[in-house]
Amino acid sequence: YEYIPTGFTSYTAPANGSANIYTLKLSGSDIQVLSGGNVLQSGAFDPSQPFVFNGEDNWDDTLIIDFSGGNPIPTPRLTYNGGAFGHDTMTLSGGAFGTVTYTFTNLNDGSVSLGSYAINYTGLEPIIDNLSVTDRVFTFNGGAEPITLSDSGTPGQTTISSTASESVTFTNPTNSLTINAGTGNDIINITDVGSGYNASLTINGDAGTDAVNLTGALSMGSNALTINAESFTHSGAFTGGSGALTVSGSVTISGGTLTAPTGNFAVGGDWTYNGGTFTHNSGTVTFTGTTTISGSVATTFNNITIDVGGTLTAHSGTTNIAGSFTNSGAFNHNNGTVAFTSGATQNLTANQSTQFKNLTVSAGTTLVETVSADNVTVSGTLTNNGIIHKSQALVGLGGKTFGLTGVSMNVATMGSLSNLQVDRVDSNYAKVPVAPNTGLQTGRNWTVTPTGAGYSVSLTLPIAGPLPHSGANYDKAQLCRYVGGGGSDPSDWACSRTSSSNLAAIPGQTAQGPTVTLAGINQFSGWVVGDPEVDVTV
Repeated sequence: YEYIPTGFTSYTAPANGSANIYTLKLSGSDIQVLSGGNVLQSGAFDPSQPFVFNGEDNWDDTLIIDFSGGNPIPTPRLTYNGGAFGHDTMTLSGGAFGTVTYTFTNLNDGSVSLGSYAINYTGLEPIIDNLSVTDRVFTFNGGAEPITLSDSGTPGQTTISSTASESVTFTNPTNSLTINAGTGNDIINITDVGSGYNASLTINGDAGTDAVNLTGALSMGSNALTINAESFTHSGAFTGGSGALTVSGSVTISGGTLTAPTGNFAVGGDWTYNGGTFTHNSGTVTFTGTTTISGSVATTFNNITIDVGGTLTAHSGTTNIAGSFTNSGAFNHNNGTVAFTSGATQNLTANQSTQFKNLTVSAGTTLVETVSADNVTVSGTLTNNGIIHKSQALVGLGGKTFGLTGVSMNVATMGSLSNLQVDRVDSNYAKVPVAPNTGLQTGRNWTVTPTGAGYSVSLTLPIAGPLPHSGANYDKAQLCRYVGGGGSDPSDWACSRTSSSNLAAIPGQTAQGPTVTLAGINQFSGWVVGDPEVDVTV
């Protein structure tokens, strides 16, 4: 073989009329070109001078760049020209790098950046990258193109390809994979990833109207999936773990199984659920932009958060929530129903004005309004099959309202009173008198629990509907407190009223319905609004 002591900066494959496999590697202080284990040419390696490898035209050449003996890439660059025609390939092996970035110019040309080192290539078809890499980046050109991420079939390796670049089969990164689609209206298809994939994945659609489709299996575990594109369509099998899922555009679930992360699933566009299975996985879906929930299948979320600056328009049908609902943006009810369905305690945190059309609290569910201000209203039907709960901390005399419970109170004497808690149940109190004394069987009761003593409070409760004896003649209504005993006798209740208001209004159909007030209260327990046949003075 030929040894070039100085100035060995290029090699041109001989025109031998056959396909050849070449290896470029370092051996000590020399750089070598080998084929079939035989050294064809070598010389002193000058890292300050670019090196050019020229393949043979019309034949299928392979260049293996071997890093096992050191880095054979000079600081300026290494250029591999595969040659005209033929099926020319490049393989990278034997090394480890922090970041490797591929930049595709067109179907056959591009560059590879390995930290501060660069490989420029022309006339290639596939690339095999067996390097151990922490972070991988693939940047495509400015045209509209479909980009596909798939399982290479080799354990631990994934293939990326497009109609405007050569394909690259690479060892899965250990930390992150980033795909930059470039300008143009791109379609990024995730059909699968190589076995054992365990890294975050970021897809940047860049300029244009870009779509990401997940048709295969992708399990992220503790790693994040970030999709910066106009749309994300799921028909495959996504399994989230503790890593976040972030979609800047719309989300469409058309099939397959999407198991949300246990942490946060951020959505910047519309949410459409038309088929398949969505499993909330006890996580939170945060709506960060302008979103309309739609589709032929009702979604059951765990936690819903409307971010600051976000706007959520609910499904015109039913939206189910198994966890909490937090509104720090804007909410449009769209004439739909929001149902709290967990059968456990669920928080409703309305940091902004929140009006529901229809609101359902399922049996066994305690819905807790967590914000002091009464920011929650229901313009349609409130169906309470569980408990509606609200507490108010007290820092001085005056009035307090208790949101969806419908209760208001005015503290005249503070004493040591520091907190008042109200629980609303839309069924008869457990110990109301039975027939013929049915005046307290009104289908709604409240339990007021104070913290402290020595207080004097006036309590105002809404009239829920027609009274058992007096019907719509609400001037017979009184506030009744359970004072003890079996409850079946009217004497177990203390009933009276100090004043009433809006008695001509229709309960539940006007903003200010009929109410009854009792002042001078210094004890609390269970309360009912009724028209008892036997009055007992408080």
